[in-house]
Amino acid sequence: MIITYHGAFCFKIQSGNKVLVFDPPSKESDFKTPRFQADVVFVSSEHKDHNGFENISAKEGEPFLINGPGEYEFGGMHIQGLPIERLNSIFVLNFEDFNICYLGVFEDKELAPDIMEAIGDVDILFVSVSANAEKIIAKIEPKIIIPMNYTKKELNDFLKKIGKEAGPMDKLIVKKKDILDKKMEMAVLSA
Repeated sequence: MIITYHGAFCFKIQSGNKVLVFDPPSKESDFKTPRFQADVVFVSSEHKDHNGFENISAKEGEPFLINGPGEYEFGGMHIQGLPIERLNSIFVLNFEDFNICYLGVFEDKELAPDIMEAIGDVDILFVSVSANAEKIIAKIEPKIIIPMNYTKKELNDFLKKIGKEAGPMDKLIVKKKDILDKKMEMAVLSA
């Protein structure tokens, strides 16, 4: 599985010929709008920095859109959209045998017990660098943490708070067997 960061909240995850994209910015956003093909597009918020579904194409027709709470199935993947504050969503899915949690614009102080239960065990956690990120990470205890939406100073402060060091990399290439023994490892991706 290959994970690349496209700035702000936007990530592309690819495994073989399957491609997922999370929160591509719209044309109205100040962030650069990515243009590539994907099978599934996740939109965690209707804000212009997250809802650029129309910029993503598919090999045939349109990509499958997941833009809110509910249960979804696509290509053998089970996906849950979990509701959080201000009409935003968290996404939990199993992709290529990885349990992935994408927190999107989550900025609350805590996750509700029912949301924590739905999240379950997490291999890869995408988390916004915010004031409460370290508390959320400590509760979820993912194997790999991927920060998003940060300035250099915010990232450095975040890494200090959680006691981790990580240099930026262009992409993360990960196999399930490589993360079995990992616990709360940091993967900082450059946009």
